[in-house]
Parts: sequence; structure tokens; C-alpha cells
Amino acid sequence: MIPKYRAWLKDDREMKNVNVIFWKDDELKAINVDMGFADINNTIKWDYTFMPDKVVLMQSTGLKDINGNEIFEGDVVKFEDVFEKESQRDCSPPFIVYREYNHAAVFNNNLEFFLSNFEKESTIDSDIKYGDLNLTDVLEKSEVVGNIYENKELMKVEG
Repeated sequence: MIPKYRAWLKDDREMKNVNVIFWKDDELKAINVDMGFADINNTIKWDYTFMPDKVVLMQSTGLKDINGNEIFEGDVVKFEDVFEKESQRDCSPPFIVYREYNHAAVFNNNLEFFLSNFEKESTIDSDIKYGDLNLTDVLEKSEVVGNIYENKELMKVEG
């Protein structure tokens, strides 16, 4: 699989698809992004090359959400979170199963994707394991509802 990227343009505060990443001597030199169409008839494509300090690169996970949208690093996903809480009553079973929707952001650490910054406390921990679920299961059953740059209101704010 060829890695796919998108870029957050820091100054323009816009998300764009990456066309080309320029490297020299193992150092990132520039990023060329698709800026859309330059004419009213949508016939001339426009691209622009940015220096690395002007963009935030985000890699695709290679997965799609339940609506067929590609999931990238930095996306905020909504998923059903299932967890058990110990019952305060004397009953059998001693746990009550709860289901609710939660939000988390997708991050990348050395090409290993994980969920973090959960909106609510979650049973899905840093290992992304809950029962038979793994990260792929969670992401493919989730819905991309935004990203950490354009939709900060979707994330829990610390402090």
C-alpha cells in the first residue's frame, strides 16, 4: 500500500490533500498540496508547495469508516462504547452493561495508530482492546465526525 497523506495548512487553517512530499538526505524539504481549481469552470487544477513548518502532515490509516470515508491521523471518530459497571444492588449478574457513544482522536506513533483524547472515560484503553475488538474493528465501525484542527469542540478539553 502506498501511504496517503493530507495536510493542515497552519496559516490558511484549511485541510488539503497532499500531491508530493519532497525529501533530500532523509530530511523533509517541502510538501505540494492540491489547492482545488483555479478557474470558474473547474478545468484548471491549482497546487502549491509549502515549507514543512507551514503544514501538519497526517497519514491515512488505510481504513474506512462505516460511511466509506477514509480515516486519517487527526480525525475524530464517533463509536459505540460498551462497558460494564458494578451494580450497586445485590443482583445477578453483578455488573450492568452500558452502551453509549464516545469520541476519540486518531493518532500515529512510529506508524502505529491509536485512539486518544476520549470525550468520556472509555473501556478502550491505549491497547485498543475490549473483548474481541481491536483498533481496526473499532475504526471500521466508527464514523468520522471531524478532525482535531477544524473541530476542537468534539474533544475533551484538559485544564
